[in-house]
Amino acid sequence: RVLFRSIEQTLTASCPNCEFLHVSDEPELRLALETGRWDCVLCDVVMPELQPDEVLDLCKSIDPLLPFIVISGEVTITDAAPLIRAGAFNFIRKGETERLPIEVERSIEFAERERKAQKAQADSERLMRDTLGMAQVGGWSLEADGSTYNWTDEVYRIHGLPPGELLPIDEAMGLFHPNDLSFIQESVQKALEHGKPYDIEFRICAVDGVERWVRSV
Repeated sequence: RVLFRSIEQTLTASCPNCEFLHVSDEPELRLALETGRWDCVLCDVVMPELQPDEVLDLCKSIDPLLPFIVISGEVTITDAAPLIRAGAFNFIRKGETERLPIEVERSIEFAERERKAQKAQADSERLMRDTLGMAQVGGWSLEADGSTYNWTDEVYRIHGLPPGELLPIDEAMGLFHPNDLSFIQESVQKALEHGKPYDIEFRICAVDGVERWVRSV
C-alpha cells in the first residue's frame, strides 16, 4: 500500500484526472480487467497473493495490448527479463518512480497505435474478402511438397463448402473434374519446379453437385 500511494502521488502530479485501483488477488484483478476501463497495469514483483507472471498472463488473455509495467526494488532488470520477453512493456525500480509518468504515457500511446493499426488491418482484410467475394475470386496456397494447402473463404464457397472446412488433400483433389486433373497437376508441378507461371481454366465438381468452370492464375 505504501508503494501504491507513492505511485499514485507521482502519477497524479502529472495527470490530475488519473484513476487508480489497487488489487491484491486474482478475483479482484480479473474483475477489474473485465470492466475494460483501465489503460495500464503497474505490477509489483513481490506480492503475497499473486505471482507477476500469472498477472501478466491474465492481463494478456483479456487484453493482449494492455500496457504492463513491472515495478520492483527487490529484483534487477536481468531478473525481470523473462517478464519483458513475455510481453511486459517496461521495468522500473522503486527508486526510479519519477520515470513513471513518461513510461506510462509512452506505453499507452504505443498500445493505442497498435490497436488502431490492427483495426485498420482487420478493416482492410474484411474489405478485401468482401470485394473478392462479390467478384467470386479466391486464393489458395500449396506447400512445395504437396502435403498441405490453404484456401480463402471464397474458394471454399466456389467448391460448395463452408469456410474453414479443410478437406484432406486427397479429397480436395477429388473435387477437380477427373478429365482435367492431370492437366492441373502438370501445370502446378511446372510452377513448383521451374517457376513457370500458368493461366488455366478447368472444371471442378463442387460438393453441392454443381459442375463449375474456374480459372487459376
